[in-house]
This record gives sequence, C-alpha cells and structure tokens, in this order.
Amino acid sequence: RLLIPSGEGPKYFDNKEITKGVGYNGVLLISNGYKLTTMKIFNIAFCVIFIVFAALQYNDPDPYLWVPIYLWVAFLCMQAAKNKFFPKAYIITIIVFSIYAIYKVVDQNGLLDWINEHHAENIAETMKAEKPWIEESREFFGLLILIGVLIIDLVYAKRKK
Repeated sequence: RLLIPSGEGPKYFDNKEITKGVGYNGVLLISNGYKLTTMKIFNIAFCVIFIVFAALQYNDPDPYLWVPIYLWVAFLCMQAAKNKFFPKAYIITIIVFSIYAIYKVVDQNGLLDWINEHHAENIAETMKAEKPWIEESREFFGLLILIGVLIIDLVYAKRKK
C-alpha cells in the first residue's frame, strides 16, 4: 500500500490501483513508477549539473570543446527525463568520449603523468588549474562522469524496450 498525504487527509492506494495508474491531487502513479521517477530525477539532476559545468568553462583553456560536450549530454539527459531515449546517440557518444578519455590517460600531461610523476597531488585544491596535468586529469574525470551517465541511460533505454 502507498500513502499519499493531501489536504483532505491521507489516501491509500493498493498495489492493484498503483499498477493500473491512479491520478490523485496532481500525483500521477504509473506502472513501475519508482524506476521512472528515479530516472527522471536522475536525468534532470544531471542535466542541470552539466549545464552548470558548461557555464563554468568560461575560464577554461578550451571552452570551445568542453561547452558543447557538456551541453550535448545535458540535452540527452533532458530528453531522457522526457522519456525519449536515443540509444544510437548514446553509443556513438560513449565511444567518442572513451577514445578521448584514453587519450587523456596517456597524454604527456595526462592522468598517468599526474599519478606517476606528480604523485597524484590534489587536483581539487583550487579552481584554477595552474599545472597542465591538473587540467588534463580533471578533464579525464569529467569524461568518466559523462560516460557513466550515458551508460546508465543506455542500459535503462534497452531494458525499457
């Protein structure tokens, strides 16, 4: 049973009503609603986060690259929040971002350099990346976050079919 509070007092719904879908005081319950609600919240949250990340690129050495990257995934998240999924776009984007992430690992000032040569010093100490390996390592982890979100949406879209 599910309890939904309202100004008229609490209203209980049993599993049969929830499965069918019940509208009550502006709340729409649908079949398997927990997963849908969780994914909607997940995608709206990451859409907002990626828009903020894009906005923070104004002082980045290469904003022309990172603003579109973050806005593209923000767009895909917003579409997923609207229950519109694009598995082919996810796969292509995951592949491209993965190749770029591998480059960020092996680049001269990349992740391996940060770990091996600079003993994984704190990359979040200041917002200004004064050393090149800090910028490259942050970009690698940004790509990992983007790839992770896209993988979650891709798995959800495939299971939904």
